[in-house]
Amino acid sequence: MSRLLAAGPVAVEVTYQSRLPPAEWRAGTTKPVLVTLRASNKNKRSQKIYLTKVTVNVTSFDESGQLDIPQTIVDSANLQPGFIVTSPNTYNQSFDIPAVDRAAIRIAIDLSYELLLEVSRDDEGIRDLAKQVATDRLSVPIITR
Repeated sequence: MSRLLAAGPVAVEVTYQSRLPPAEWRAGTTKPVLVTLRASNKNKRSQKIYLTKVTVNVTSFDESGQLDIPQTIVDSANLQPGFIVTSPNTYNQSFDIPAVDRAAIRIAIDLSYELLLEVSRDDEGIRDLAKQVATDRLSVPIITR
């Protein structure tokens, strides 16, 4: 599944894939999701864009509502200012969506992508950066049998 998200002036292209088809997701097992991300600013094509953090919150639901508090997974860049995600560069990371309550009939996967945009650089190489955040939500049914 591919999505086009907006973060201020930035277009964020995200693709989600899984080795385990979502139609086979069960509550008691982990579920792999590969995230591939690229960003661009159509108004400033040469602008460098960096991904600093991805936060994934997983919440399970039954027929009556939310079953538990969200489980959080975070991938933070271990270099400054972050992972460059302007073309031709991409961010690729596999997340293991954890097992959820066995009464769950669906899970919500909320994703938050924190981006830094290089807005200027002086003669000494000091950068001015602007932060933008893109969010997405995936809702996946869970097999109950």
